[in-house]
Amino acid sequence: MPKQNLTHRLLRTVTAKATNRVVYHDQALPDFGVRVSESGRCSYFVRYRNHSGERRWKTLGTYPTLPLADARKLARATLVEVDKGHDPVLEDRIRREAETVEDFATVYLERYAKVRKRSWKEDRRQLERDVLPAIGHFPVAEVRRRDLIRVIDRIADRGARVQANRTAALLSKFFAFARDRGLIELSPAQALPRAVQESARDRVLSADEIRRVWGALEHERPCIASSFRLVLLTAQRPGEVLGMRRNDLDGMWWKLRASATKSGRAHRVPL
Repeated sequence: MPKQNLTHRLLRTVTAKATNRVVYHDQALPDFGVRVSESGRCSYFVRYRNHSGERRWKTLGTYPTLPLADARKLARATLVEVDKGHDPVLEDRIRREAETVEDFATVYLERYAKVRKRSWKEDRRQLERDVLPAIGHFPVAEVRRRDLIRVIDRIADRGARVQANRTAALLSKFFAFARDRGLIELSPAQALPRAVQESARDRVLSADEIRRVWGALEHERPCIASSFRLVLLTAQRPGEVLGMRRNDLDGMWWKLRASATKSGRAHRVPL
């Protein structure tokens, strides 16, 4: 991301000539900067890490409605609050009940994704990379289906068609949660089109391949060899095998806790 000495002249220039989305960080205050959209909309932001080490981006206002000098003062005041242990983004979002997509993203992550999904960090990554730059400033209630299709198409156009499918699924959960909280009546993300048709993986190792893998493990460290052999013997995921605890074993059964499985369901594996 380019660093610039932010001035009124620079902001006038980049908003007038905007053709692509770009972010500028201030040289004097690197955690302060502006986002410029393709349409020339210029938004001030300040970034920080909260007490958990998570990166936050707080929108301060838009240029020229908010003067540059006042935006810098707001950025410094926000960083002072962070030093005191506050998380201004989360506090503002929850207090205002998430009026925009960017606001609601924090509420979604804190109250839905982190509670229900072990992969919540991937949701955050997808939102920050593709969703928020495109529609973060939209009021949640004003997002239309065509806006979401544009987001998905941009991802697919860069060759990431499977990722476009994942983002479509995320948007479906995101707006369903907004509907459940009463922010919208109908979800604009219902049954979004997929960028590519995916098929279930059905590749399995042949008996000869299993013999070769088993033999190759003779040259690995015992802990690694044992882990991969247990994967082969039980047909369980590597993460589940590596997370096995002694008290999960009951005679001839391995009891997998719901919290230890990708599906979130407890089950037993015969040993």
